[in-house]
Amino acid sequence: MASTLKVDTIAHTGGTSAMTIDSSGNTDMKGFVTKDKPVVWQVSRTSSINAGNVWVTNRVIIDTSSAVNTTSGRFIAPVTGYYYTQFTWLSPSNTTLTDVHIQVAADGATDYKRIRNQGHGNHVTASGHRIVHLDAGDYLEVYVSSGTVYGDTNAWTTWSGYLIG
Repeated sequence: MASTLKVDTIAHTGGTSAMTIDSSGNTDMKGFVTKDKPVVWQVSRTSSINAGNVWVTNRVIIDTSSAVNTTSGRFIAPVTGYYYTQFTWLSPSNTTLTDVHIQVAADGATDYKRIRNQGHGNHVTASGHRIVHLDAGDYLEVYVSSGTVYGDTNAWTTWSGYLIG
């Protein structure tokens, strides 16, 4: 026999919330990872971008939760949790030094993780990653602080991430 229970929150008699279900059907159980729909994104850019700019995607490869804003370049956390994010990029030449920051912004505060590349050959590939806690509505963005991040239709430069839980 099947039953339907229509509630938004299941709570302890003392008032502590044990489970919340939002209007999209996402669940949040304290102490458990119960995300039925994964939060995963991978995006690229088909043109280069110079220092002093936020790296804004113009090509979405995957975005399961529609959390990447292609106008601002931000990933906006759809749910609270820990996220893994990485940025892999190609320099425009073998002599160019590029600094990139993965920026986390939450509650008006900003935290940067600096990643630098330097190398040899025709181009230099570099990658950096971090694990961050985001509340729903907090955002991540990639900021090019020096040099140039190369971009073309081959998606050499990508930004990706996923919800750990």
